[in-house]
Amino acid sequence: MTSPNSSLTPGKREIMEATYRALEKHGYGNLTIQQIADEFENSKSLLYYHYESRDELLVEFLNYVLHEFITELDLGERPPREQLQYLVDTLLPETLEERTHRVQLAMFEMRSNAPHDLDCREQYIEVDTRLKSLVTGILQRGLETEAFIDIDPAVEAEMLVSLFLGTRARRLTVYDPDESIAELRTGIFSYIDRITAP
Repeated sequence: MTSPNSSLTPGKREIMEATYRALEKHGYGNLTIQQIADEFENSKSLLYYHYESRDELLVEFLNYVLHEFITELDLGERPPREQLQYLVDTLLPETLEERTHRVQLAMFEMRSNAPHDLDCREQYIEVDTRLKSLVTGILQRGLETEAFIDIDPAVEAEMLVSLFLGTRARRLTVYDPDESIAELRTGIFSYIDRITAP
């Protein structure tokens, strides 16, 4: 599947990267379009030409970063169970650098705002749908190769995606960036163990 980001002009891609850097430094709550412009090396007027407001820019940034994440997931030729472990390691590393934590927290805050922002909500619906489809495919392959017990891949995918996203939310709200979430990860791996064939 071709990423929608492949059609971005170099200028817009640079704006997205500047937005990422601004979020790393300032987080979401107090972020201004001027702070994003300060990270943009080209003409500031180009940024203001494309976006009338911070929120309009952030919706496109959300589209950019979510699709980059999904598109760049590399499951490779691993067995299905190892593919699930790869997803856990990618979505939920044990610890985070402070700057990465700030960007993830900004994404979480945007998700929290989604019920009030239709454009934002549509981005999260799409990425959740794609993630669930990815996990369903892994579980279906595992079922066909008898790596997993007799399960309903769509139902179990819904559960796993909810575990991934819920764990990510807990990390961002009650854990410090450098605090290990090994215990949370163990809970997810325990769930995966329960659907793994003996």
